[in-house]
Formats: sequence, C-alpha cells, structure tokens
Amino acid sequence: MTLAPALHRLSLSKQKQDFWGVQLEHAIEEYNHAHIRDQQQASLGSRKVYYELDQFHRSLSRKPRPATIIRNWNCLHEAGRIFTEINLKINSDVVESFHDLSFGNPKDRELLRSAAGKARRWFYNKRGTEHGPALRFLVRSVATIYRLATGKRPGAGSSNTASGHFYSTPFEDLLLATLQITGLEITLYGARDLFRSELKGKFKK
Repeated sequence: MTLAPALHRLSLSKQKQDFWGVQLEHAIEEYNHAHIRDQQQASLGSRKVYYELDQFHRSLSRKPRPATIIRNWNCLHEAGRIFTEINLKINSDVVESFHDLSFGNPKDRELLRSAAGKARRWFYNKRGTEHGPALRFLVRSVATIYRLATGKRPGAGSSNTASGHFYSTPFEDLLLATLQITGLEITLYGARDLFRSELKGKFKK
C-alpha cells in the first residue's frame, strides 16, 4: 500500500504531492512511536500512570504557580507526558508540546488541564474499548494535511448519495491509505466512522 494514488487524486503538482507525502510519512512515524509507547505501557502498569495523571489533573484545578506546574510535570512518568502532549495537539492547532504553553494564560492552563484529563481517562479505561490518542492524533494530522494541501475541508462520503454505495471522497482515500500503511486493518467504512467519531465535527463542511 502506498500514498501515491491517493495523493494523485488531490490534483496537486508532482512537487506538492512529494512535499505532502513527506508530511504524511512524518505523521505516520509519530503515530508509530506513540503506539509503541502505548503497547509498552500496557505491560508496565497503566494504573500507576493513571494515578500520577489524576494527581496532576487535580493539582491544575487548584491553580498552582507556574514553577509548581513545571515541577509536577517533570515528575510524571514519560508515558503520561507523551499522551498528555498528544492530546494537547489534538485540542489545539498551535500548541505542539508542554513547553509551548504560557502558564500565566488561563486558556493555556485549561488546555493543559483538559489534555491531562483525557490522557488520564485513556489510562483508566480498558484497552481496546476506544481508539487511543495516538490514532486520534494521526487522523487529525491527515485531516489537517489534506486541508492545507487542497484548501478544502476534509469530508466523508455517504452510502446514501447519488455517487453510489462505494464512492469515497479524495480525503477518505488519503486517510485510508495512511491508516493501512501503519498496519491497521481497516475498511473504507471503518475509516469513515473513525473520522466522524474521533474529530467530532472539527472539520465540518
């Protein structure tokens, strides 16, 4: 499986296809890294990370000093920091990491508190009951790359349209190809449902 057919369908120049292909490859590498961390953490004790994130989340609700936030962050297990930062990226188009936050800004404090809360819930829930933050972030990355490359909002097809039951949008082709390259066994309809459920209207037409 390659990205070439899906990129070709976007009607971009060869140079732009190559450029955005590299960006997608970077997104896949980041997903693979986070996914491996997730699998490793499954054997290291997710509940320990959950309790650390729970305490961190509670401390943020008490509006601590910036120095306290940084100290508590550094005490978190690496897996807790990784998945909190993934959720920061999911929730913001600007913030890339913990170090991009300004703790004198109430919005940044709330962004971190929300991301820590979502990471906490992930480590609490049984694995396999929902898509993890690594996969959700990959879907969002593909959607963002598609929007930047084409100037259009990514959209999902429907089996009820006049285009036919098996019609897929150019975005869906790109998303499906990217997911399959990671080794995820998924169909067009699975990719469509994943996009709709995980992005929750962030890229509505």
